[in-house]
Amino acid sequence: MADLQSRLNGGEPAYLATVVADKVAGLTAAYAIAAALFAREKGAGGQEIEVPMFETLVSFTCAEHLSGSLFDPPLGPPEYPRVVSAERRPYRTADGYIGVMIYTDRHWQSFFDAIGNPEWSRDPMFKTIADRTHNIGTVLGRLADVMRQRTNDEWMELFKTAQIPAMPIHSMTDLLHDPHLEEASFWKERETASGKMRFPAFPRISR
Repeated sequence: MADLQSRLNGGEPAYLATVVADKVAGLTAAYAIAAALFAREKGAGGQEIEVPMFETLVSFTCAEHLSGSLFDPPLGPPEYPRVVSAERRPYRTADGYIGVMIYTDRHWQSFFDAIGNPEWSRDPMFKTIADRTHNIGTVLGRLADVMRQRTNDEWMELFKTAQIPAMPIHSMTDLLHDPHLEEASFWKERETASGKMRFPAFPRISR
């Protein structure tokens, strides 16, 4: 992962800003335990579980990044171009930043319709996902240019109408007072020997 981050960091390997290895290994262990318990219920007896962190993270990363190296001989390097493009990042708007995923052919057509189908919308590089992936740096760079022309609120209204997934970029401090998280009672407070502390709740999986 540090090597892949170098594509976005001027060629220098960089760590992700979260302890992803610990979390992914823990989740994989939870899946393995659930599968083992299911096997026991089906009469397969007790199961031995081993979750090696290195292999877990290689599997996690290669889900998309094996890419052209799936083939023998390889058809390309082991990286997914859409994800390692330096242009793939939150977009600066007139008054903030937005994360938006204009992904499918329908998304792009809806986006172009919403902004009035400018001349560049007819460029063949936008026609299919294969065309866009092949030209991903130019495609996302063009999008970055147009995103600066409107405010967060204006873009969010447009994306909502066009049914394109998007979200304003919030700070970690914003999350502590997010209206949805407060409504969902996501943050829990507990009195401890060290004083009152705030903890995140488990995400609601079902009701």
